[in-house]
Amino acid sequence: MALRLQDLPAPAAHLVLKVERFLRQELKVSTQNKSLLLSLSGGPDSTALALILTLLKKRLKLKEIAGFYLDHGLRKESKEEKRFLEDLSQRQGFSLYFFSTRVDLIAQKTGKGLEEIGRNLRYKLLTYLTKKYGFELVALGHHLNDLAEDVLMRFIRGTGWPALGGMEAKIEQDFFTLLRPLIFLTKEEILKFLELVGQGYCVDKSNEDLSFLRNRVRHNILPLFLKENPLFLKNVFKIWKISQLERRDLKQILNKIEIKKDDCCIEVKRKDLEGLASLDRLNLLAFYLDKIGKGQVLFDNLYRLELFLEQDSSSAKTFEFPGKKKVKVLKDKIVIIKENE
Repeated sequence: MALRLQDLPAPAAHLVLKVERFLRQELKVSTQNKSLLLSLSGGPDSTALALILTLLKKRLKLKEIAGFYLDHGLRKESKEEKRFLEDLSQRQGFSLYFFSTRVDLIAQKTGKGLEEIGRNLRYKLLTYLTKKYGFELVALGHHLNDLAEDVLMRFIRGTGWPALGGMEAKIEQDFFTLLRPLIFLTKEEILKFLELVGQGYCVDKSNEDLSFLRNRVRHNILPLFLKENPLFLKNVFKIWKISQLERRDLKQILNKIEIKKDDCCIEVKRKDLEGLASLDRLNLLAFYLDKIGKGQVLFDNLYRLELFLEQDSSSAKTFEFPGKKKVKVLKDKIVIIKENE
């Protein structure tokens, strides 16, 4: 029998309504008559996501909810997870789309990491499903502990501000809006919710594999921060909120600047950038470099570019970035180029 909001213990119902408020007030998501696709794994996070959003379906006036699961072909537990999700979907009344692949074989052929391949495949399949079946919204189960891990990983890699604030909770893609409705909830709160409603979940043993940076951060580094300051997760969320405000301001600036763009080139008038504050210009250039293709936007390179723009208003110069990306500063324009592989 499907769980209903009115039947939940008060603390569990309160948490569900907090998610609704976060979607409406913080993310300002329009859900009426929209179709929603859930990215599921069978783990506690995505299980809670599925329960909470199906419980909110009527309140959010969603037209349809469906789930998506990708078997990476790496673990025996995948069959068990598939059965678990089939039972959950039948009970909560949403359809499921299953896909399977061999991520390890793709890794051998391409030389790319398992996490990167899995992430790229999931995104491609999510895009495929949204285009084919008309899902306007896609929800992921990331929570506050995931956000803290992401912030620490970005710090380790030397990410600049405001991206250092961590993953976004609402991202407008070409064909859908990507949402992280649980990003303000801790792992502990999610596990407590599942316990209160009597809902089980699957355990992914690969999350214990310390060969992955994320798992080392999760099991070795984040606990040290929490030991020093038990309120560390709350502080991460404060930083995240500030970064969201700065990202919003950056988007407003982007909307005012006219660019010429194709698949491998972005062109902007030099005078449009020279009228900006240094930090805004630096963030804008980082955004364009990120949009043009893969490859980390190294701060040192970006800073040298910014200093050049500050000091010289007429000279031409080319700056190189990882991923075969270049920024050509010309007399009247700036051209950001991604060279073919």
